[in-house]
This record gives sequence, structure tokens and C-alpha cells, in this order.
Amino acid sequence: MRLLLWPDMEGAIVNAELKAKWLEALRSGKYDQISGQLRAGNCFCCLGVLCDIANPKGWDDEEWNDVVGEEDGEDYGVTRCVSQLPDRFRSRIGMTFEHQERLVRMNDDERKSFSQIADYIEAKL
Repeated sequence: MRLLLWPDMEGAIVNAELKAKWLEALRSGKYDQISGQLRAGNCFCCLGVLCDIANPKGWDDEEWNDVVGEEDGEDYGVTRCVSQLPDRFRSRIGMTFEHQERLVRMNDDERKSFSQIADYIEAKL
């Protein structure tokens, strides 16, 4: 699946269906928030929620490879979650490094709620 690119920080749009699912998930209350990594147990950062939406079964290495591509998948999985998206996956969905860094800062440094982050994504991305 190829998603539309986010050409700039203001008014950029990701694939509308994925974006809608991500926003709904962030606002749903279903996900407990964590900082510093994509996922730890049943807790997620805002980018971890995106990964879970892209492929809910994608946290084991084999499934993760299906989402992000084999090269990146070798470095990510349930036991090796990190705080940033794999480059290949980020590129595939059209998210720039700057977009990712802004969302990481909101989640980890500014301690914004998922609802506040969803409002930002809806308005700016």
C-alpha cells in the first residue's frame, strides 16, 4: 500500500483512511500512553499507536517485517521497540523526520495527551 506524502508541516495530508484511523485510535481511550519508546506491553507512544493501526499484529518480528520491510524489521519487534519509526516505514507512509520529531517532542518532552496530539495531527498534518 502506498500512502500520500506529507509535503510540508502545514496543511500536509497523509492517506485519509490511515489518518482517520490514527486520530480515532488516539482519541479512543483504548491506548495507554508511554514515552521513550513505541510500545511497552500494552502502553504506546503516539507513533506506536500509528504502528498498531498500520498492523495490529505487527509487533512480532515476522509481522513487523511485513509492515516496514525486511531490512528495518530485523531491528524492531516486541522486545526491541524504540522511540522512532523505522526509516523505511516512515518513508513509506510519507512522514518526514521533522514530522516524527515534532510528534516525539509532543509525546515525550511536552507530555501532551493523545487527544492533544490528535488535534495537532488533524490541524497540521
